[in-house]
Parts: sequence; C-alpha cells; structure tokens
Amino acid sequence: MRDLRFTDSFDLAAVYGANAAIAYNLTPNISLYANGAFEMTDFGTGDTHIRNTTTGASAEFQDTAGAKFSTASVSLGLKGKF
Repeated sequence: MRDLRFTDSFDLAAVYGANAAIAYNLTPNISLYANGAFEMTDFGTGDTHIRNTTTGASAEFQDTAGAKFSTASVSLGLKGKF
C-alpha cells in the first residue's frame, strides 16, 4: 500500500441538464409514462496536493487534475389513480 495521499481541488463548476416526460392516458385512471433526464458537470482542471503520510513531505501541482461527470436516466411505467 502506498503512503501517499492525493487531494484535488476545483473551482465552482456549472451543471447542465435536461429533462423530458410524456404520458398517454389509456383510461381516465390508468396512464403509461416515459421520463428521461441528462446532467453533465465539467469541473475542468484543478490543483493536486500530494502528501506522504509517513514522512509528512508534501508537494503542490497546478492545473494537473481534471474531472467530468455525466449521468443519464430513463424510466418507463404504468400509473394508476385511485
């Protein structure tokens, strides 16, 4: 096991997203539905701090970290009203 601890730091990042939904009534009390969603976060670049947990020595590197995150979901279903 390594005795190094890496810590990355990023500035604030924008989140972009979109949602869509559609439903079709089969009867007044039953409907079919479909939902979709997408989100993306682009953190860009950030700084990395490395610390040796045994000796305490540390180093800082500028603009060496990068991150991007995205997620998508789709749901389908049958909905009933009582």
